Amino acid sequence: MLLKQSTILDKGAPLELKFASSGNTATIAGYGATFGDQPDTYGDIIRAGAFAETLKGRQASDVVMLWQHSTSDVIGLWTEIREDETGLYVKGQLNLETQRGREAASLVKQRALNGLSIGFRVQSDGAEMTPEGLRQITKAELWEVSLVTFPANTNARLKRSSDFDQVNSRGDLERFLKSGGAPNALAKRIAHGGWPGDRHAVEIEDITAALKAATHDIDTILKG
Repeated sequence: MLLKQSTILDKGAPLELKFASSGNTATIAGYGATFGDQPDTYGDIIRAGAFAETLKGRQASDVVMLWQHSTSDVIGLWTEIREDETGLYVKGQLNLETQRGREAASLVKQRALNGLSIGFRVQSDGAEMTPEGLRQITKAELWEVSLVTFPANTNARLKRSSDFDQVNSRGDLERFLKSGGAPNALAKRIAHGGWPGDRHAVEIEDITAALKAATHDIDTILKG
């Protein structure tokens, strides 16, 4: 089924992104959209569960990875897309054998490109207006996730996993660990299981010990 361009909306959202390259691909991961009460520049608020139906029974690769929402510029492949308590988490690989893929990888690495944005269609019963004139999106069909220069949300800027200096609280640490690929439960356990008063006093051994302890607990549960 063909869709008119006007029926597809694109949104940017605050995200955390990690970048690592190897061979002919570069792995990226972050949030293409976040949930909450903060509207974007279009006056839209995306609610948790908005993409639940469209993600059922679909592979992540069914959602296209584009450059600047250009349907003629496919730059890679999404390998994981899911909702969590933060928002729409995406992970994928830029194809460095394509010109746009190489450009995107280079710009992300340089920190010159710093946004993600999603393209989707709101379903007929998938939105409602608030008294303030904001539109709450509760059901939408996800089509593509793009790397963009100017996302709809003005706060949609990339944050590398290496930016540990931005971690100043338990909540920051939890989001930092999730952006690096840690499971939600593991990230929460580490972040809230003994945060020191001075974050600069954290030693690698302490973090390693916390990871080992959490992994041991998970293994114990799985083994029954």
